[in-house]
Amino acid sequence: MKPEKIFITTSQGVYLYSDGMEAPQVCLKREKRIPFFKKGGFGFFGIASWNNQVIVASRENFSRQQFAKHSEDVQLYRFDNSGQNPRPITKIQGVADVHQIAIDGDLCFLTDTGHNQVTVYDMKTNKVLSQIEVGAEREDVNHINAVTVDKGTLYIGLNNRGKQDAQVLSISMSKLDFDKPMNQAYAVAEILTLKELMHTHDFEKVGDDWVVSASHQGAVYRAQPTEMLCEPGKWVRGIAASENGVWVGISELLDRKNRHREDVDGALALWTSDFSSELNRVALQSAGQVNDLLILS
Repeated sequence: MKPEKIFITTSQGVYLYSDGMEAPQVCLKREKRIPFFKKGGFGFFGIASWNNQVIVASRENFSRQQFAKHSEDVQLYRFDNSGQNPRPITKIQGVADVHQIAIDGDLCFLTDTGHNQVTVYDMKTNKVLSQIEVGAEREDVNHINAVTVDKGTLYIGLNNRGKQDAQVLSISMSKLDFDKPMNQAYAVAEILTLKELMHTHDFEKVGDDWVVSASHQGAVYRAQPTEMLCEPGKWVRGIAASENGVWVGISELLDRKNRHREDVDGALALWTSDFSSELNRVALQSAGQVNDLLILS
C-alpha cells in the first residue's frame, strides 16, 4: 500500500491515522463547556485541503445563550500536513450547524444546514462573498449536509430529513455570481434524486462513480443508479477514496441526544475500491460520532 494520512473529524476532536500507528492520534480536542464560564464547542465536522494545509470547521456559538443546544457559528482551524500546530484562522458568524465544507481555489463552501443554504467564503480575503440559497425558507428544511466541487461543478447534498428521497443539486460554477450576496440554487441546478435513499451524507467520487453514505442503513451506495455497495454496519458517515481503497467512517447507532457522548467509540473501515471486501478496521476510542474524512497521500 502507498503511504497516506487520514484525517478524521468527530464530535470530540480531530484525529490523524496512518499505516503503522497503533491507534489514531489526537490533533485537536473539542473544548468542553464550563457552565457560566465557557460555552465550549459542538465538535468538528467539515474538513478540506488548502495551500498544503488542512482546514477544519468547528461548530461554535460566539454570541448565543450559555445553554444553546445547536451551533450558530463556525471557527475554521488550520493544521500543517503532519497534523501538528493547530491554530484558529477565522470566525464565521451566522453559519448554523455546519456539516461538510469544500474548497476550490480560494473559495470555501460551507454547508449552513440551519439556514438551508451554502455560504461562500474567500479564504484569501477572509470575507463571506455570497450565500447559495436552497428554496425560500431559511430554516433546516432539506438538511443540507454534503458539499463537493469537481471539475467546475458544485454538488450540494440534500438529506431531506427522511421525508422524501435524498437529492443532490448539481450546479455549474459558471452559473454562480459570487459578486452577488445571494444566488438561488434551484434557478441554476440540475437535480439528481437518490431513489429510495433517505438520511444520506457525503457525495464522493470513487473511480467513475459517485457514492453516498446512508447512515440509518449503515451502508454505502452508488448514487446513480442507486445500488448498495457495502454494509460496514451501524451508523455510516464519512467517505474518502485513495489508491489504497475507500475509507468509511462508522459510529454507534444512537438517538440524537446520545451520539456525541465522550464514552462513545467510532471506527474507520478500509474497503477495496470495488467494495468487494473489507481490508482493515481501525478503532476510534471515545471519539464520539465520526463526521468526515480527508486523505493526504
